[in-house]
Amino acid sequence: MIGLSITLRKQVNIFKSVEKMIEEVKTEFFYLERTKNEVNELLKLMLNKNPTNLIIAAASQYVSQFYNGIENILKRILKNSKITLQKFENWHTVSLNAFGLKINFKITR
Repeated sequence: MIGLSITLRKQVNIFKSVEKMIEEVKTEFFYLERTKNEVNELLKLMLNKNPTNLIIAAASQYVSQFYNGIENILKRILKNSKITLQKFENWHTVSLNAFGLKINFKITR
């Protein structure tokens, strides 16, 4: 009976952990949607115009926000799966590879 109680407790904790992760991912999706809408507004401003440096800077910021949102979702899933990522130079590539997304390029500085 005690073993059953511990197993049930573990299952409840896992369920609560997954529920928390789902809520966090939903929040990230909300921000991704908002960023997408802001990009659409920016595109309307640029319609039939050459982009200024200000518009290019804004667009690059939105790309960064969107990428960070996706990265946050992946990190939450990895964390919930008890997969830890060490902070080394190519940890972004390693995290994407953990999801089967093969990234084979290197950014040079």
